[in-house]
Amino acid sequence: MPRSVEPPLDRRVSNVHSARRRATTTDTLLNEPFFLSPKSFRLLLLVLVGCAPALGGGPVADAGADTHTLDASMEPRADADVDAIVAADVGVEVDADDAEPPPPGRVRHVELGGGARETLVDARSTSVWVAIDLDAAGRELDVDVLADTRWDVALQRYHFRTNGGAGGPAEVRVTALDDVRFDDVVRGPRAGDGDPHDALGWRRDEPPRESDIPGEVPMGDGVPWTVISNEEDPWYLYDGATHALTPKARVYFVESTEGRLFALEVVDYYSPTTGSAGHPAFRWKELTDR
Repeated sequence: MPRSVEPPLDRRVSNVHSARRRATTTDTLLNEPFFLSPKSFRLLLLVLVGCAPALGGGPVADAGADTHTLDASMEPRADADVDAIVAADVGVEVDADDAEPPPPGRVRHVELGGGARETLVDARSTSVWVAIDLDAAGRELDVDVLADTRWDVALQRYHFRTNGGAGGPAEVRVTALDDVRFDDVVRGPRAGDGDPHDALGWRRDEPPRESDIPGEVPMGDGVPWTVISNEEDPWYLYDGATHALTPKARVYFVESTEGRLFALEVVDYYSPTTGSAGHPAFRWKELTDR
C-alpha cells in the first residue's frame, strides 16, 4: 500500500495553530454579544423587507407592534425630477420659461482689464430692483431704492434707474455720447471742448410721464422716466417683428453718489447661456480724468 506522506513538522504545527485560532474565533463570535451600528441595522432592515416578497411573505410583526412598508417617497428619484423636488421642498416657484438656475447672487462681474469690467445682472423680476453700488466695485445692495443713498444704478427687466431725481434720494446724474467706442473713452465729457467727447445735458431721472392712453403709464407703474431707459430715447433699439432689444452704440457717463465718474455701456439684454430676456449686461469703468 502506498504510504501517506506527512507534511514536515513545522507545517503540522502551523496547521494545528491555525485550527485552534479558527476554533477560538468561532467560539468568541458565538459566545459574545453581536452589535450592529444604526446605519448597518437600517441597511439590513431594508434588505430584509425588500427580500420579503421573494421569500413568500412579509415580515412577521410582534403582537401590538406597528408595521411599516416602503412607499414611493422612499424610492430613488430620477435625476430629471431633482430640480422639481428641490423647488417643492424649499417652496420655490419654478417658471418653465426661465429654467436657467440663478447664480449665487443676482450680479456677476467679469474683469476686462485696464480697470474695466462687464457686469451681468439677473433682473428678470418685475417687482424687485437690483441695486448696484459702483463706488463699491459693483457690489449688489439689498435695499429700498427709494430710501437708500448708497446705490448708483438699479435694474429691473430692461429698466435702468439711477439714484437721483425721481430715481432715488441721492444726487446721481447722467449724460451720454452716441457713436463712440467704450474702449476709446479715457476721460469725462467736457462741454464745449469740440472733441468727440463733447457731451451736454447732465440729467437726473424724472417722474413717470402720462400717456395719451387713459390709465396707461408708459414705463410701468412706479417706474420713473429714466435717463437711460426712457421711452423716447432708451439704451436700446426695438425690433417690432422679433420684439428683440439691441443696444445702441452709446456710452453713458454716470456721476455716482460719491461724486466719482464712471463710463457705462449696455452690451446685452439676453442670457449668454439660455438666450432668455431679463439678463442685462453692461461694461463700465471709472474715469479719473474729469
